[in-house]
Amino acid sequence: MMDITDDTRRRVTLNEHGVDNVHSTDFPGEYPNYDDSWNFKKFKKNFRIDMIKMNDDELEFDMVGIDAAIANAFRRILLSEVPTMAIEKVHINNNTSIIQDEVLAHRLGLIPIKADPRLFEYKTEGEDFSPEDTIIFQLKVKCTKNSQAKDATDPDELYKDHKVTTKHLKWIPAKGQDTIFKEGDLRPVNDDILIAKLRPGQEIDLRVFCNKGVGKDHAKFSPVATASYRLLPEIILKSRITGTMAEKLQNCFSPGVIAIDKVDGEKVARVANSRKDTCSREVFRHDELKDLVELKKIRDHFICKLQNLSQIYEFLLNLFNNHKKTDSYVYYVLHTVQYEHFHYVLHTVQYEHFYYVLHMAQYERFYYVLHTVQNEHFHYVLHTVQNEHFHYVLYTVSMNTFQLSG
Repeated sequence: MMDITDDTRRRVTLNEHGVDNVHSTDFPGEYPNYDDSWNFKKFKKNFRIDMIKMNDDELEFDMVGIDAAIANAFRRILLSEVPTMAIEKVHINNNTSIIQDEVLAHRLGLIPIKADPRLFEYKTEGEDFSPEDTIIFQLKVKCTKNSQAKDATDPDELYKDHKVTTKHLKWIPAKGQDTIFKEGDLRPVNDDILIAKLRPGQEIDLRVFCNKGVGKDHAKFSPVATASYRLLPEIILKSRITGTMAEKLQNCFSPGVIAIDKVDGEKVARVANSRKDTCSREVFRHDELKDLVELKKIRDHFICKLQNLSQIYEFLLNLFNNHKKTDSYVYYVLHTVQYEHFHYVLHTVQYEHFYYVLHMAQYERFYYVLHTVQNEHFHYVLHTVQNEHFHYVLYTVSMNTFQLSG
């Protein structure tokens, strides 16, 4: 019985026509004889981060030992709470291209900027630009005919500077910035991002001003293009599969998931790398195979993938290298997440979990919750206030005091 319960706690089961054990169970009292109460020592012991792949375009790592709500909170923090530098204002002196000024400004705003946001301050609304909070770039391009081109039809040969790209953005050092940064430190992430196309006589002359911001204010400040996670697949072969059945099993999964070995001249299937499985459940379409395989996912093992993170690549590289030496990922997670991030976690793990506790928990579980909250006043409030009073309390509670009115 304990083995079945433990499997339910730690695995999501993929069946032919559905998925079992998908609900979150990471709270006390869900399973008898299991202590699921949270404590720091247990969290520190179980939680770890395994680096899988890292370059300036993609980062893949595993987070092990946490619940889906926390994994999703980290994902949303990466998308909307990690600051970067982005183009905020565009001063256009001349634009004779076919692109309207507002469209051009929008395209410029989405160009990722290579700059360490920790070296800059947030700009205060209404104040002028300053070297402490602003990076300035100049874009000045004029298209001309190529007098050397003869009998050519390719615009790349006919015209000079007819493609305006991010390589044309030139950094203009503000007062004192040239003593802190050298040439190339502050630049667009890529030099080949197309901004506009020109024809002879057309030109663009403007200046852009980059400020520090976060993704929840505007998507241009988001340091990643994609931030996703999925549970680690687990494939269990319930019996030995050989011969043509082994080849058929291999074709049911993504390349690299199932390997075939030669054992005493016989082909034998084995699970080589379940991580590559996309969980298509193709194997369940074959009657001769579906009872020989179990498909599961490990509930607390998250495969996280970030894409297009060139803006914060060096920061992440230093972070992971330092914490590999100190073996202290947990302290980074708990101590460097600022108060606003912590409150963000609390607020994103919200209605679905809160209502799940209130509406889905059985009477004995709710009774258990009330008794584990070691606060007689809070216990009194939960039992005595009516619905309207309870909602009033939730909206009028302050950071330091708990007031009951009515």
